Amino acid sequence: MPSSQRNFGLDNREDRHNWICRLGLTTKLYTINPKDRSVVELYGVLDPNTRDWTDGLLSSIFRDINKPTEKNERKYLVFDGDVDALWVENMNSVMDDNRLLTLANGERIRLQRHCALLFEVRK
Repeated sequence: MPSSQRNFGLDNREDRHNWICRLGLTTKLYTINPKDRSVVELYGVLDPNTRDWTDGLLSSIFRDINKPTEKNERKYLVFDGDVDALWVENMNSVMDDNRLLTLANGERIRLQRHCALLFEVRK
């Protein structure tokens, strides 16, 4: 498992927060539960008639945190919730090994070096 997907024995939010703060960087966490909304609400939707794109929660946050910045900060998108086959397969379909998110409208957003995805799973 890639190091970006391990929890390093940090079993609660306070432990993770304290560990991240010790890095000496400004840190922003964006926490979402991918199972509390539909796939359309999570990733976005392309209107088949007008070809207008409407961002979902994930695509909106992903675009926002990956904007170029001169600040010395880290941004983490935390997926907080049970992992199930449906949303993991959807995530695998839109996120490739090159840290590139490809949306249904053809837009591609690269996960920048100052950003990471964290998956928090229940025991």
